[in-house]
Formats: sequence, C-alpha cells, structure tokens
Amino acid sequence: MTYEDALNIFTDGSSLQKPRRGGIGIRYITYDNSGKEIIQDVQVSGYKGATNNQMELQACIMALKEAIRQELTRNVAWVVIYTDSLYVADNYKKAMFEWPKNKWFKKTGGPVLNAEQWKELIRLI
Repeated sequence: MTYEDALNIFTDGSSLQKPRRGGIGIRYITYDNSGKEIIQDVQVSGYKGATNNQMELQACIMALKEAIRQELTRNVAWVVIYTDSLYVADNYKKAMFEWPKNKWFKKTGGPVLNAEQWKELIRLI
C-alpha cells in the first residue's frame, strides 16, 4: 500500500560473504496530479566489506539523501520508508530516543553497532 500524498520509498540492502561486498536497492513511488503512479528506481554503486545490516541502513540513508538532493520531499505531506529489515524497523526508535541518551551504548553495556550510520540516518529523518 502506498500513499498518494507521500513520498513512498522502498529500500533493500544485501551482502555477500565471500568476498564480502554489499549492495542496495531504492525505489521511489509518488503520484502526479491525476493520481497516476510515478516510479523511479535509483542505481547505487556497491560497497566492499559491508555486512547485511550495514547495507539495510545504508539503503535508507542513501534513499533519503537522494530524495533530498532531487527535492522529492518538497511537495509531499510526508515520507514513508518501507523496509524488510527487522534490524532497521526494530531499532530506529532506539536510535532516535534511547541510544543518544546512553552515549551510544546498549542497555547490556556494549556499544551500538553501526552507530555512525544510525546517527546519519537519524539526522536525515
């Protein structure tokens, strides 16, 4: 389900283990004044040495950066990101509200993995 008054962003990230390399996919869906769906796919270079979770985060980061660069956020009421990543979906609120208060350490005491990417994603949001 997509929303006509939103910038709908679909993201996906993946990683192969040997040799470790990752990639991302980004699709924007908007609607014109007549209600016709407009689909735009974004091509992004691959990444060396990346994990799957890093690629899921990077897909969201790059999608928002590119949307801002293209001014796609300008004439919409809101932005919706669709992800199949439980890592992103289950942790973005922690990255916004909990981890900064804990100086980017988890409740268990260990450091938050991929903290710099989380910080960048939150800045873009």
